[in-house]
Amino acid sequence: MINIFLKNYRKKKKKKVRKKRKEKRIMTLEDKRDGWTKKWGSDDFDPDWELKSFPESIRELIEDGLLPDGTTVVDIGCGSGYLAAKLAEKAYQVTAFDFAETAIEKARKNYPEGPGLKYYVADATAPLPFIDTFRIGIDRGTLHTLPMNNHPDYVKNISPIIESDGLLIIIYAEQIARKLSGSPKDNHGDSLKDHIFKLFEQTFNIIDFENIMIQSQNKDDVPGFLIILRRNGEKISGVNL
Repeated sequence: MINIFLKNYRKKKKKKVRKKRKEKRIMTLEDKRDGWTKKWGSDDFDPDWELKSFPESIRELIEDGLLPDGTTVVDIGCGSGYLAAKLAEKAYQVTAFDFAETAIEKARKNYPEGPGLKYYVADATAPLPFIDTFRIGIDRGTLHTLPMNNHPDYVKNISPIIESDGLLIIIYAEQIARKLSGSPKDNHGDSLKDHIFKLFEQTFNIIDFENIMIQSQNKDDVPGFLIILRRNGEKISGVNL
């Protein structure tokens, strides 16, 4: 009798632990914003994925002619501003934004605004504070950090700012992509590719989807995916383009 009682008690305890872990994993957009605002506000915040050199994946796209000289670029979730600033140095016309005000403060301090470089505090899932459109959009890790229920809002807000026939370049970590399939063995991105196709099918076509290594400062480079979408000029539901 006691053994049965202990067995049932342990089962209930395990269920509670699993439930708490699941609840802990579900973060709202507001939770994310608060967390990133706190992180970027710390002078000690120096994550491994923070760029210290120009990313090879973007360099290769420039060499392949996908980012024509002097074209307009929007850096979606720019963090400390490194990539935006380096693109501006290469004579691109860059607008960069991040939803963490502390990130933009750091960006303006490290890489001051000037000709070809503007910063905004803005949320990719909400109406944006500028009316510009861009030939190229670069998202190096913003979409993959958003809660899944906010992905459609991202599409709704980002689609109108990419010009017809323009490109949206997304870098997505493999580790996060695996959560879409629920399998730690899914390293080919099949679930991610399907997810991206369904998300963007009204306004973009996938023109490239490939495995890459995402640069890391202090650790081995991290496996991920480079996704290139071409804007097809069609309207997205509820948005006037």
